[in-house]
Amino acid sequence: LEAFVDALEVGRAHLVGHSMGAALALAAAAARPERVASLTLIGGFACCDLPTIADLAAAVAELQDAVDPEFALAFQESAIHHMIPQRFLEAAVRESLRCPPHVWRSALRGWIEAQALAAARVCQAPVLLMRGEHDRLAPAEHQIMLRDALASARVLSVPGAGHAPHWERPEAVAAMLCAFVCEIEEPAIAYSAFA
Repeated sequence: LEAFVDALEVGRAHLVGHSMGAALALAAAAARPERVASLTLIGGFACCDLPTIADLAAAVAELQDAVDPEFALAFQESAIHHMIPQRFLEAAVRESLRCPPHVWRSALRGWIEAQALAAARVCQAPVLLMRGEHDRLAPAEHQIMLRDALASARVLSVPGAGHAPHWERPEAVAAMLCAFVCEIEEPAIAYSAFA
């Protein structure tokens, strides 16, 4: 992640992480606070001690030589409350099939072992916690747990969306994200204009 930000020649980045990616974004903010201007965590988990994650881990453990297309479809559909374009869903499933089972297992193991709350307690960046109002995967209580562990955070709900509100309500998510980043950036711009 840091190499990617370096390649873009960005000093400090506004990171956005969804689901498993929220744990990665939190870890990055805790490890390299000087590189993170803000975090937006969409459908983040405070911990992975949930029956749905145990079920996912069991299903991933059973994968053999390749990912079963039915598994990939069910995995992607589990994140959706509101219909998304069929072509987009098919593209998401195709991308899921590109990862071999050992990558799924490794990514899942890393996520389960991640200490999201510990990283949240260290994180000093402002954080937007975003969750679809119909998210069946990341419990609402986890947003509160994360909020309480963070130095500066707010929680927003995306109406009519499930675990993937950026897929289901992209305009609403983009508007919330832009408003949040502008709140952080505009004071810095105003200050530099008068300094």
